[in-house]
Amino acid sequence: MARVIKFEKRSNVIPIDFGDFQLEFVANDDNLSRLDKLQKELSKESKRLESITTEENVSETLEALKFMATKAWDESFGEGTFDKIYQFAGQSVTMVINYFVQTFEGISEEYHEQINADKLKKYIED
Repeated sequence: MARVIKFEKRSNVIPIDFGDFQLEFVANDDNLSRLDKLQKELSKESKRLESITTEENVSETLEALKFMATKAWDESFGEGTFDKIYQFAGQSVTMVINYFVQTFEGISEEYHEQINADKLKKYIED
């Protein structure tokens, strides 16, 4: 008689807790790819703007950063997410970007831990 292989469905939702509210990131291939692309764009644009910022164009730089951060948060977690984060961050776009980077790093770590835990479990049980 053939052995039956049985799988338990595992959640690929990674919660992100801001205390006042919680976001959920569905760690599927499309979302992970999109998040990686957005993080790279945001990082590149932030560095570019830092290098050209002068006392005369601070407000322009902040608006450009706000645009990029809005795109990053809203495309990753849904429309209106940037506004929640912006309020949580005390209306500081630099803090919003900092939170995005921390979120990206946390999601990446959690995803890699899940992959490694699955591999380890397979070898331990065999």
